[in-house]
Amino acid sequence: MTISAAASLNTAITSLAEQFEAEHPDVEIKVNFGGSGALAEQIAAGAPVDIFASASTFSMNQILNLVESPKTFARNQLIVIAPALNTGQVKDYKSIQNVSTVVCTESAPCGAAAQKFMSKAGMTANIVSLEPDVTYVLNKVITDEADAGIVYVTDALAAGTEVMAFPIPPEFNVTTDYQIAVIKDSNSQSAAQEFLDFFLGPTGVDVLQSEGFMSP
Repeated sequence: MTISAAASLNTAITSLAEQFEAEHPDVEIKVNFGGSGALAEQIAAGAPVDIFASASTFSMNQILNLVESPKTFARNQLIVIAPALNTGQVKDYKSIQNVSTVVCTESAPCGAAAQKFMSKAGMTANIVSLEPDVTYVLNKVITDEADAGIVYVTDALAAGTEVMAFPIPPEFNVTTDYQIAVIKDSNSQSAAQEFLDFFLGPTGVDVLQSEGFMSP
């Protein structure tokens, strides 16, 4: 069974896939992580995928005719991060206007959300690089290739002491809804539906909440 999932779900889905496999020895799960927009395009082009987990309703809607009844399972918000040493001397979320900043490309939900945040805040960031998904943004900041980055709150939590985090005020922040669905022409419909039920059940909820995701 193949799952295509938003990069920001890496830790959560990897953990849940391992638990599901342990309980279903006859099922082997392959997970393809990336930007939700790019993953949706791959599915539309015929990529053999059984489940799609998107970081936005927009990306899910791109292939709505190819999926079964998408379910919203979590929400996430943005945060500004800097490397642990903070060599760029980031002081708060406004610093992205002056220091080298990396964000996701706008075709990825994290990039679209970042653009909305900056528009609401009336700011223009000093963007030096557009990355395909949030994992790339996080890694560029952790390795000190940029002074700041815009990621999801869950990514900053997962990075722990490797980054410094600077909250975005609620009036400027952007919430994104995460959705999951089984692909209609999946060759593993039964296993896919079982995993979906497991993912949306108590175990999945506990894992997502432990990762910092908000309830839908």
